[in-house]
Amino acid sequence: TGDNGEEVEIGGGIVLFPNPADQSVKLKLNSKNADDAVIRLFNNSGQIVIDNSSITQTNNEFLLPTAELPAGLYLLNAQLNGKTYNATLVVSH
Repeated sequence: TGDNGEEVEIGGGIVLFPNPADQSVKLKLNSKNADDAVIRLFNNSGQIVIDNSSITQTNNEFLLPTAELPAGLYLLNAQLNGKTYNATLVVSH
């Protein structure tokens, strides 16, 4: 794939990769209810920088565009099947 980041399992069968991310990060949901997922990415000031409106979904994979984000730490929040999952995402350009 050319991505040097690692796959990170964040719970509930949700996989985030690559981490650290450069141009984009994928979120893979192992769920039949992937269409109902609410995904948000917060910066370290607690502001939402990516939400479902800017995410491209293909089946159970979600592509989050990170190319325009400043390098740094972000909090990924995924709500699925009534549960909330959080993961730290590193954006590095």
